[in-house]
Amino acid sequence: SVSEKIKRRNTTEIRRLERTHDSSYLEKLFEHLFLSELLKYAYRSRGCRIEVLHPEVDDGGYDIVLVCGAATRHVQIKSSSIEGCVAFHKVHERLGERPSACVIWVLIDEDLNLTYRFFGGNPGQPINLTAFRQARHSKPNANGEKTIRPHIRVIPKSSFTNATGIDGLFKRLFGRLGSRTN
Repeated sequence: SVSEKIKRRNTTEIRRLERTHDSSYLEKLFEHLFLSELLKYAYRSRGCRIEVLHPEVDDGGYDIVLVCGAATRHVQIKSSSIEGCVAFHKVHERLGERPSACVIWVLIDEDLNLTYRFFGGNPGQPINLTAFRQARHSKPNANGEKTIRPHIRVIPKSSFTNATGIDGLFKRLFGRLGSRTN
């Protein structure tokens, strides 16, 4: 019925507003959900442990460092609603200075189920962020110009590959280097 459609639309709109106001909380929630899935998969299905490290200062272009076997990954985590229309993500050039750097795009549905997109090479391969266009500020300056944001690059959705579940993401992250460890 029409009233149910309006009610559903209003509920969706309220959730969108909550996401805006709770963005820091939700960012951490999504990171923890992702790490929980990854650690559980590694331990139960691969018999290995993943070490998770967090930088003391957030200026290196990455959110976490993941170590599994001989593979070390500097990871920038991005998230959005699976129903959203996000066409790109902005990434700091410093991420490209890290060996085996990558970006994991976590897509979340209303029930907090996760799917993943991946940007990066195989373990041990660097990424070249300078091939992507520089980002611009979203708000214009006093002259009405949206100036370039130094050191920030725009990675389009088309540069990300779909990871088929947590198994596919694990393989993209660690390949054969993510071997069993005690």
